[in-house]
Amino acid sequence: MAYLLAGDRKVRIEGILFDKDGTLLDFMSLWGEWAQSVCDSLAGYVSSESSISLDDLLGTVSDDKGNIVSHNPKGPLMMASPEEMGAIIAWRLYYEGHSWNDSLMLARRFFQAADAHVEEQRGAKPIHGLPEFLGQCRAQGLKLAVVTSDHTASAVKHLEWMNIRDYFEHIIGDDQVKHGKPHPEMVGEACARLGLVPSQTVMIGDANGDMQMGKRGGVALTVGIASGPEARDALRDADIIAGHYHELSLSAEL
Repeated sequence: MAYLLAGDRKVRIEGILFDKDGTLLDFMSLWGEWAQSVCDSLAGYVSSESSISLDDLLGTVSDDKGNIVSHNPKGPLMMASPEEMGAIIAWRLYYEGHSWNDSLMLARRFFQAADAHVEEQRGAKPIHGLPEFLGQCRAQGLKLAVVTSDHTASAVKHLEWMNIRDYFEHIIGDDQVKHGKPHPEMVGEACARLGLVPSQTVMIGDANGDMQMGKRGGVALTVGIASGPEARDALRDADIIAGHYHELSLSAEL
C-alpha cells in the first residue's frame, strides 16, 4: 500500500493500471514509424487527389514531404484497436474501387510489412521519467498491470524492447476481452488478476478512452499523461493531468 501524490490529490492505492502506447512508450517512437510504413504502402493504391487524405484517415500529421511528424490525440492511430485500424485501411481501398476481398488482403499485407519494419527498428522508447516511477512503484510494493488496445503478444514484445516487462504482473490486450476501451471490462479483468478491487487502483493513460474506462470501472483516480495543450484538451475526463512522470510521486505515509 502507498499514497500516490498527483497535483493536489493524495490517494491511497495498492495497484496501478497503465495504458501502453503514449503512456509507457513514447507514441511516435514506435507508431509513427508503423504508420509511415502503412501510408507509404497505401499511397500506391489510392489517389492523391482524393478529398480524404491519409492524415485524415489515420489521425496523423505529416509535413509537406509526406513524413509523419505527429498524431491527432483523438484519432484512430492513437485510439483504435488493430482490427479497427484494419477496417479503416480496407474501407479506404474499397473507396478507391478495389473489391472488398482485395481491400482486406492488401490491408493485411500493409500491416505485416509495417510490423516487420518496427520489429527491425525496435525504436520503442519509454516515456520521460517512466523508469524512475516504475522503480518507485516496485519499492512501495504496488501491483502493476497493463491494459492496452493493442494485442497482448505485441504489448509484451514492446515492453521487452524497453526492458520494463518485469515490472508488470499482468498484461491485458484487446484480444483478451470482449469489450475494448472505453468499456470497463479491462479494468475488472486486471483487478481480478491482481487480487484487488478497482477502488484500490489508479488508471494512468494518455487518451480520454482510458479515463472513461477507469471511471466506469470504479478506480480511485484517473491520471492523464499529456505532453502538450492539444493532448490536455483531449483528456476531458481525467481527474488529474500530468505532463510527465516526474509530476507524480509515491509515499508510504502522508
